[in-house]
Amino acid sequence: MREQRIDIKINGTKIPTFYGTTIIDHVSYYSTDMSIYNNTVANNVNFSVFDDTSGNHNGNQLNVNLPDDYVIAGEGSNISIGQKQKILLMRTLNRDREVYIFDEPTGNLDVESTNKFLNEIGLLNDKIVILVSYQSDLLDKCDVVYEE
Repeated sequence: MREQRIDIKINGTKIPTFYGTTIIDHVSYYSTDMSIYNNTVANNVNFSVFDDTSGNHNGNQLNVNLPDDYVIAGEGSNISIGQKQKILLMRTLNRDREVYIFDEPTGNLDVESTNKFLNEIGLLNDKIVILVSYQSDLLDKCDVVYEE
């Protein structure tokens, strides 16, 4: 097989090389497998392993119904599954990245919270948003749907 050279572009901006950078510099990813830590709501929203910049926590856009200084027990044992999911979604949304990937983002959300989430991703109109879901009502909101 002959070696080929390709250009990588994200939203039309050429990324000359991935040496010296990581994909996490360009992508914000949500999964239900993400962890909640024994810390405050605000610190959980702003948490990042991969960089030393804090997130842009700008309020409670998904209505967690907990104050920012509320201390969450390890793995979120003192909050509901829906509250945990909202905190993790806000962590993902509060990163300024070119690409956002959401894997089953609304499984534990009520209709009102789902609509707020859809509104939030609608504000990312100059970004690439990849939504993985089996919920057809979410897929109806997408510009392009790929089915297996």
